[in-house]
Amino acid sequence: GPAGAAQPAARPVRAGIGPAAFRTGDGPEERLIGQVAFALAAEAGTAPQTPEAMQALRDQATANLSDFAFRYLHNRTEEIRREAVEEAVARTGRPPRFALLVLANLAALAIAAAAGLALAANPHLLAGLLGPGFLGQ
Repeated sequence: GPAGAAQPAARPVRAGIGPAAFRTGDGPEERLIGQVAFALAAEAGTAPQTPEAMQALRDQATANLSDFAFRYLHNRTEEIRREAVEEAVARTGRPPRFALLVLANLAALAIAAAAGLALAANPHLLAGLLGPGFLGQ
């Protein structure tokens, strides 16, 4: 071209090299790794010149995808756990008030005291409950 004309931007890949060149297999995982490796090459602005450089991009893509999958799984697990806790709290309902708990305990103590007085006033009731040999009969 003429001197001083703008040069086209460098292409990230050589002619004929696309995401398929970064794949090592035909499965969906290999396709995704190839696409991410291609994107890494495009982001860097250069095409890998050797098979080792291409493999290094595939390895980096695999590591990036693994890190993302781990973070996604961890965050999703936290969301599910938080939702489960919120549902459990919603089902539990409101706890009893303190005054109601105190009254229930006082009622239980009154019943226990009444039963103790009844047994103390009537030893034959206790003997009937514990068996005939209890009072030496």
